[in-house]
Amino acid sequence: MPPSEHDLDALAQQALERLTTEGQATIWWERRLAVGEHGISDVSQQTAEFVVLRGGRVGAASTTDLSDEGLDRAAAAANAHAELDREPVDARCLPEAATTRAHDGWDPAVLALDPVDIADELAATAGDGLAVELRAGAARVAIASTRGVAAFEERSFVAAEVHAPGRPVAAAIGPDGIDVGALVAAAEGGFSEGAPQAAGAGEPPVVLGAIAVAQVLEALKPELAGSEGLIAAQRGARVVAPAIDLSDSPRHSGALPRCIDAEGVPR
Repeated sequence: MPPSEHDLDALAQQALERLTTEGQATIWWERRLAVGEHGISDVSQQTAEFVVLRGGRVGAASTTDLSDEGLDRAAAAANAHAELDREPVDARCLPEAATTRAHDGWDPAVLALDPVDIADELAATAGDGLAVELRAGAARVAIASTRGVAAFEERSFVAAEVHAPGRPVAAAIGPDGIDVGALVAAAEGGFSEGAPQAAGAGEPPVVLGAIAVAQVLEALKPELAGSEGLIAAQRGARVVAPAIDLSDSPRHSGALPRCIDAEGVPR
């Protein structure tokens, strides 16, 4: 069984007490499961991560040894790492504490997934012609900082992908939200490889299916991320047709819900 919220919060505070300067301690518990044609992996582990800020320098270290000695060594390593920062910035600081909102992005069914059962189900659903990969994860994280952040979140996901042209993929917070059979059907009916087909003259209407739209968005990702992206730089201005609405909402019904980022700041 994974550690409780109380256990992780207490461990984050214990880790934070080892820092002698501004800093943050993050305690992760996670299960990562993957089943596909290249193998099966099922890993659960707990990790402590330290970040320190000293004189504008940033240092970081992590460890899976959560004993007192292990936390002491990781805290010391984060301090030592700060000495390697050759570009200190005096204005660097961690964010202040803020109120977070809960979400329903946790499905305990992910904890009970059996990789052998999953492999059998994928083999039966995909048949001999297609390969399907299923990944799942469950995580609990507690974050504590010298600025008063004391945040906790638990989240899970299951994602399936068909290795075929178009690569149909779906993700949900738990196994009940994934229909592998529908993905296989989309792969079989939505794309086929072969010689290019000639198009008739004129400008006929074109309707893109879900897989095709996903491929377009995949190609656009570099331009959507960061202030340097061509599209991101025009945030607030219309750049596409009014019928198109893209948003980054961590609580949308079609998204994987999140309430905090890596520094414990509300999303």
